Amino acid sequence: FANPSIEKAVNDFNSDWYDVYGEGKGICDL
Repeated sequence: FANPSIEKAVNDFNSDWYDVYGEGKGICDL
């Protein structure tokens, strides 16, 4: 992502995702 605000949003989403689902669980594993 070239846009820093988009990149930040993605990073925030990933952090929340791992908090909920754990490091080993990807979006494809649900």
